[in-house]
Amino acid sequence: MTPRSSIAEIDALVLGSTVPRRFLELAATDGSLPLFHAMKEGGGWDVSTVGDVEAAVARVAAGLQHDGVSAGDRVLLMMRNRPEFHTYDLAVQFLRATPVSIYNSSSPEEVQYLASHAGAEVAIIEDTGFLARFLEVRDELPALKRIYVIDVPSDGLPDGVAPASELENRDTADLRHSPTRPTRPTSRR
Repeated sequence: MTPRSSIAEIDALVLGSTVPRRFLELAATDGSLPLFHAMKEGGGWDVSTVGDVEAAVARVAAGLQHDGVSAGDRVLLMMRNRPEFHTYDLAVQFLRATPVSIYNSSSPEEVQYLASHAGAEVAIIEDTGFLARFLEVRDELPALKRIYVIDVPSDGLPDGVAPASELENRDTADLRHSPTRPTRPTSRR
């Protein structure tokens, strides 16, 4: 039988270890390592390297910072399984904010509950199908100031909604100097 570690021992092992910090360690090791493989329409694969993802995360983090996202904030993410999810999720973490994923199957009422409960000011969603659920309850979400859509329809977006690409069209954040300092683990009940 393997000896069990105590919570204190595990806390000591992971103290200071965050997803952003581990990501930077991987990027410093070899930015050419493949990180994501996504199937292309019509066959074949798109490959994103650690370096590709690091550059995209730096752009998104700068865009979110420009929009006022900072430590302690919550950012809603509603999208299917796609590489961009990880880019947005990681960019939010680099700002010491909390990414809050909403299930793709969530109804407008569930979106309203989750967004209100999280107190999120920003949402990044995949497409107009998900956007319709947000717009149906938008009047009940006074804290939600910005909605970004990844797959923008050809006929554009309604007022108050922007393409997610705007998050990547600003400066680039210096991820190595972002607020990813270690914190003490919270006490367990």
